[in-house]
Amino acid sequence: MNKYISFFKTCFAPLFIFLLAMTMVFAGCSDDDDELQQTAFGYVQFKIYKSASAAIKGTETRGTDMLDKLNDAKKIKVVMLYDGNTIEQTLMLNSYSAENAEFGLRSDKLELLAGNYKLIGYYLYDKLDNEIYAGTPNNYKFNVMAGGLKVQELFADAVARGLVNFKLIKHGLPETEAASRAAEGYEDYPFSNIKGINITVKNLFTQELTTIEKVEVKYVEGLISKIGKVTLSSEEKITDAKTAYNSLSSAQKKKVSNYSVLTAAEKALQQLKKAAEPTPTTKPSGPSGKPGSKVNLVTPKPTATPKPTATPVPTATPEPTIDPEDPNVTPTPDPENPDVTPEPTEEPEPTPAGMYIDGTYQGSAFGYGGKTRLTVTISGGQIVEITQTNNDTPEFFNEAWNTIYPQIMANQTADGIDTVSGATLSSEGILGAAQKALAQAKK
Repeated sequence: MNKYISFFKTCFAPLFIFLLAMTMVFAGCSDDDDELQQTAFGYVQFKIYKSASAAIKGTETRGTDMLDKLNDAKKIKVVMLYDGNTIEQTLMLNSYSAENAEFGLRSDKLELLAGNYKLIGYYLYDKLDNEIYAGTPNNYKFNVMAGGLKVQELFADAVARGLVNFKLIKHGLPETEAASRAAEGYEDYPFSNIKGINITVKNLFTQELTTIEKVEVKYVEGLISKIGKVTLSSEEKITDAKTAYNSLSSAQKKKVSNYSVLTAAEKALQQLKKAAEPTPTTKPSGPSGKPGSKVNLVTPKPTATPKPTATPVPTATPEPTIDPEDPNVTPTPDPENPDVTPEPTEEPEPTPAGMYIDGTYQGSAFGYGGKTRLTVTISGGQIVEITQTNNDTPEFFNEAWNTIYPQIMANQTADGIDTVSGATLSSEGILGAAQKALAQAKK
């Protein structure tokens, strides 16, 4: 028996100890591997723009075909090199609407190992998975950081389309012509009667004429957008916009997209007027001793003549009582310390009401082409100033900013404000940054 025990100790005991040690090693490395996996990955997202935007972005692209509309692309396949290995991945493309798609598409986020990548090709597919575009990047290299998000811009040849606004401006007629028209009984034609216009444009490159018929007139929205920051001097602009709005039909009123800006401006103006009114003081009642003061004279009512009383029967004269040695004396007031009537103290001026704490607050959010940063200044509980810096695409950001900024100032909040059509992503960047800043300032 001892022989077998000795054999076990000699042969199997060292093997058992070795296996136990290896198990502990691998078990100890498990947590490190999990931590490595959590920190060694990042994300990349691809943005697809029309190559017409390359002049702005400073990038060139080459493709096999030209797309009629960027919105035709529903998927993208990217081919990349990483550490000598080729990686292919197909991602969905997204946009808020078909109209916004013409200004750019975004892919789903792709999780990759952190490191340097080189994009060697990308392909676009329609909703039926047919290849509609093959792009050759011009030395696209990007880095994926652990735990971060890399946004890589790509370009595709597509028919260049954009947006344009036409403004109708009423000019006064020469005095002679105006006098003659008045003599003939002509009346001024109000713009509110114009429902649509026909516009003919000429392409200076192709010399081709294009007529756009019955373009809907939205002059009221232009008047509202010009209100801007509401002050006491904004009353004329607000009145003009309100008058123009009231002249519209019910169907036309429903199409005014920024009517909320007008109503907010009206409320803000009323608050400013109320705050500017002097606080009424209570006039003292009764005589004041000052010239011009009114005295309420009351005529006394006559009293009744008393009836004669019967002559009382005389009683015996009482004996006089002895006066006390120290009679009580009614004290008299000290003339040296007369009571002084206290002067009325001035009532403190009421502090302006507001929903925010005074100070300067910052917020940032991603827009269409980059990050937007806002600095919001609060004074007296109100938003008094908003400044911005941004890395967004200028044409989209400026359109969104010029519309959203006056709404925030009028509403004193970034909540409940709609995005601007054609600049949705830039609008979301502005609103997101404002909401983050104002969230810090709320009481």
